[in-house]
Amino acid sequence: MSEFDREIEIKDPDDFTTSTRLQHIFDARRQLREIRREASTYRVRGGSSGKFQAIQYYRSGVESYLLEVDTLLRQHPPGPHYWSEKKYGTLTINPPGKFREQMGSYVSENIEMSPNVPLRVKSLPEPKTIDIIGLKWLFERESPARAVFEFDVDNASMGGTHTDTARAAVSWTTLNEMVSDVNHFLGELGIGLDVDDTEEWKI
Repeated sequence: MSEFDREIEIKDPDDFTTSTRLQHIFDARRQLREIRREASTYRVRGGSSGKFQAIQYYRSGVESYLLEVDTLLRQHPPGPHYWSEKKYGTLTINPPGKFREQMGSYVSENIEMSPNVPLRVKSLPEPKTIDIIGLKWLFERESPARAVFEFDVDNASMGGTHTDTARAAVSWTTLNEMVSDVNHFLGELGIGLDVDDTEEWKI
């Protein structure tokens, strides 16, 4: 038994043997591969709503995988960097609704202030961004991420503001990068992942 194996065995809070713990990691990785395959098929065939649901499904699998290795990630370099420091891009949440410009205002095609009275605003709010910092971000932010937008109403008989919520999901590419980093990390520890297991997630 290697020094690394003994360390895992001693520090394991659930008192699993090393072999059992590693088996859980391998099972989680196999399950994630199957989830990704299913999600990928639905992502191609399911239209815009299908793409959103596919990413949500894939994300749930990534979260389950991370739960099997989070202790290792927080204890062994470069795991802490992946877990809490690495920036995995920025999530952009665009304002809700579809608008067309009309006589100096923006008129919504799918948001109404009252029946048959579309929302008319003076300007459109800027998109909101959220930095994705560390793998732990997946457990800190709701899925999908949401943001509230405030519109300055320009309807002739109305005034004030209108608030609405928009949402966005972390991208397929970002999830692939996260899994690739975890697989690379486990491979560096000698867990048993080979190059093919790591590279396939970069697609």
